[in-house]
Amino acid sequence: MSVLRLDTRQIGYYSNGWNVASEPAEPSGGTTVDSEARVAISALITALRHSGIFPSA
Repeated sequence: MSVLRLDTRQIGYYSNGWNVASEPAEPSGGTTVDSEARVAISALITALRHSGIFPSA
């Protein structure tokens, strides 16, 4: 079962209790910086936030 939480605009699902996805941190640090990968990961996080997988900021 899944529901849309109106307070966070986040999709929750039931599996041995209610669960929601937690948003990963934006990429930073490291010895090798791949700017294109960081932009792509940030875009994925934004898309998942807009689709309701992660809570809206």
